[in-house]
Amino acid sequence: MLTPVGGTPLPLAEPARLHTTGDAARDAGITYRQLDHWIRRGYVTCIDRGPAATTGTPRRLTPEQLHRVRLLAALVAAGLDPARAAHLLDAHLSGHDTFTAPLAPGVAVVVNLPDPRGAVA
Repeated sequence: MLTPVGGTPLPLAEPARLHTTGDAARDAGITYRQLDHWIRRGYVTCIDRGPAATTGTPRRLTPEQLHRVRLLAALVAAGLDPARAAHLLDAHLSGHDTFTAPLAPGVAVVVNLPDPRGAVA
């Protein structure tokens, strides 16, 4: 506990729970191989595995990265290709609410994603 001068003790911050890629894939309803492909393509990032990491070392994701995996999986399940879905998520996570994504000439999908910060409109 930390105590400010003349104040009430402050609890120490809880460390963020980290998720393995296997857990994240199961949680999002996709395969580990699919998530691995998205990571390799740059659609999803993981926290640094550290300098001693080698092939076979589990990659870990923060809760925010897990949220991105879930949203990406939902967009792909709705018919968007992963590259386009990742592009939409980049825009969404930078503050936009609704997106229109062309799927084919004359065909578009409008996506309204939940606020990544959990705010209610």
